Amino acid sequence: PDPDEIRPERWDVPAGEQPFLHTFQSGPHTCPGKPLSLLEGRVFLLLVALQFEFEFPEGVTKVEYEDGGLLRPKDGMPLLVKRRAAYYVYEESLLHM
Repeated sequence: PDPDEIRPERWDVPAGEQPFLHTFQSGPHTCPGKPLSLLEGRVFLLLVALQFEFEFPEGVTKVEYEDGGLLRPKDGMPLLVKRRAAYYVYEESLLHM
């Protein structure tokens, strides 16, 4: 195949059969929104951690993981999720700057 030849049909692959994943890519053609998206992910996790407490239920002492490239719990992750009693993100004075 000639990479310099323009053939749009080369991208016509049925859904679920693509052998690659285009998340952000890399190099000179990387997604311009990548840094913002990664920052938003961190902010989301921070806000969830501030608003909720996570703990294992009684009797759960160990979580087993699947073999493979990603760290995934074998049979799911049993967690108890509780809303924290007090949670403040913004001070009143910060809203009127």
